Amino acid sequence: LLHKTAIVNSSQRSKALYIEALESLPPSVQSCPGTKVTLASLYASSSNNHGKETAEKLLSSLGDDIPAKLAMAEFHLERGRYEDVIELLLGIVEEEAEESS
Repeated sequence: LLHKTAIVNSSQRSKALYIEALESLPPSVQSCPGTKVTLASLYASSSNNHGKETAEKLLSSLGDDIPAKLAMAEFHLERGRYEDVIELLLGIVEEEAEESS
């Protein structure tokens, strides 16, 4: 819910408040894929290079497990990067198929 609210509310001041709120959460919450993707979305929507670099660092720290891949897919989906979403989801399906057999 916070993620959707933060993305819809586009003023820079509001984004800064959301970033501050998310960064004040305990480390156990900050390390969750959803929190990282929300922060990355907020940083990626900023107009400066520092924000975009921070978003890339957050996304690269997600890891390679299924929740991380789903969070990345959501991030790409919001930006209309559908081929990246398909690639991530197909990778999940293939991994699960290999583990099942």
